[in-house]
Amino acid sequence: MNIVKASIIITSFLGLLGCESTTGESVGFDDTLNKKMTHSYCYQYMYGGYSSSIDYDKASFWCGKAIMDANPKAMSLMAEIYFLGLGQTVDHNKAFYWYEQAAELGHSHAQFMLAHMYHNGLGVMQSTELATQWNDKARFNNHPHAERQKRLWTKTKAKNI
Repeated sequence: MNIVKASIIITSFLGLLGCESTTGESVGFDDTLNKKMTHSYCYQYMYGGYSSSIDYDKASFWCGKAIMDANPKAMSLMAEIYFLGLGQTVDHNKAFYWYEQAAELGHSHAQFMLAHMYHNGLGVMQSTELATQWNDKARFNNHPHAERQKRLWTKTKAKNI
């Protein structure tokens, strides 16, 4: 009986040591996991997934939490909510704000959308120069549609001359 008790005590103690030894070392991992989870919930409620139905109020909530962690993907998703008017009225000014925040952090889709917004004067004063600059950044960051957008703008410009 003493051997059984001793084995249980030793096993429990070693288990506690294992848990305790990772607590202080896993802060970066925990932080990264938390950031990924909040962004994941934002995306999940915007588009449905993991057996969740689309709920734009929940998407906004989780995007907001992820934005507090300076997550550019969540900023871009929040911009999309405003740009498309998902669960609310369209607000290009707020969309522009969140796309700009994400774009400054190097998010290629946000850069692409800023170019689109500058080109068309959506939520901002129209500017061909700034549209081109942001589209070039999106191209540099390998956005899949930025090159096509550049060609389209070049064709349109040539027709208007």
